[in-house]
Amino acid sequence: MNITMAFDPASIAKLERMLHFEFGTTYTPVMNDSLELLQNYAVDFMYANFMNAQGTLESAFVQTITPGMDEITGELANPESYANRREYGFSNRSDSLGRYFAVDEGIAYMETTLANNEQAVFDLFVEATKLKLATLGIL
Repeated sequence: MNITMAFDPASIAKLERMLHFEFGTTYTPVMNDSLELLQNYAVDFMYANFMNAQGTLESAFVQTITPGMDEITGELANPESYANRREYGFSNRSDSLGRYFAVDEGIAYMETTLANNEQAVFDLFVEATKLKLATLGIL
């Protein structure tokens, strides 16, 4: 079975421009904007929902962006020792000092942040893609 495909010169030119699409330079700034959006939302959510916000956990976020040839990874993390406790809770557990916490519910600050901003992050990447394709003359 043979398959033959023919492309007109304009389609070949578009394909050629797409092959030179610089993934990292296109999406690294968008990933940075996305992580900033998520971090700002998480911090605001924490201050609004913590009973006694101190600022330590809220200011401890770390952003990491790892660009590749055809992928980009962004990570928003909070390395504070009690970040997990505030996300998931610590009820019916004891801490390293032996203090028992019968009721210590988490507030799901990261889960809420992701759920409430998924579309906004998606939209940032869609707009960047449209802009890049337009500058390449593809759209």
